[in-house]
Amino acid sequence: ARVLKTHMGLDTLVKYLKKIDISKIKQIWLLHLSDLNSDAERILKAVQGITGKEVIIA
Repeated sequence: ARVLKTHMGLDTLVKYLKKIDISKIKQIWLLHLSDLNSDAERILKAVQGITGKEVIIA
């Protein structure tokens, strides 16, 4: 199990989203991105690309 006090990496997120049923999901909100270790545009495109869902980064 993932430790709750750490950030989830993009690879882990992609694997998770591929594993779960997202058929009823309308939007995916990504919260608390790391200022130093994340590229919001790359993450947004990756998640939209594999899910086909609206992705919001807050």
